[in-house]
Amino acid sequence: GLNYLSITSAGIPLGGVTAMNEAGLTLAVHQHVACLNLQLGGQPVGIVGDEVMRKAQTLDQARQILDGHRPTARWTYIITSAAEKALLCYEVTGTERHWFITDQETFAYSNMYLSKKLADRETHLYPSQWRSNLGRYQHIDSYLKARHGQLEAQDMAYLLGDRVDA
Repeated sequence: GLNYLSITSAGIPLGGVTAMNEAGLTLAVHQHVACLNLQLGGQPVGIVGDEVMRKAQTLDQARQILDGHRPTARWTYIITSAAEKALLCYEVTGTERHWFITDQETFAYSNMYLSKKLADRETHLYPSQWRSNLGRYQHIDSYLKARHGQLEAQDMAYLLGDRVDA
């Protein structure tokens, strides 16, 4: 398969969570902790992400791989393509999925579904976590919109390190 590099964590032996492959695709996975529609017996997120990084050279190929897997839990795969200058947002629960491709210059995301259909499946089991997800999304989105057309690497580094203390 394609060479790729990844950043992973304990308990996830494969690199299918945060990665970049030699075809110029990047992958970031977001978990949805409090959501309905959990299923047993599907493919774990890290294995599916690993397959995307090893086999996909385009967003359509990545989407086809994701279409072909049976999810177990609630995740969102954010995959970008340098060659296509576009992004695939692929949201799943254990029983449903929604995806779209966009070529907008920036894209904000935190651990909450953008699809209305899947957003209705989220529960507010942990209200403080939900407020954090929503607040992070709103902060990132407004930060990116305010700098539209003039973002530089230092802006993105600031945003990634911003603890939103104000």
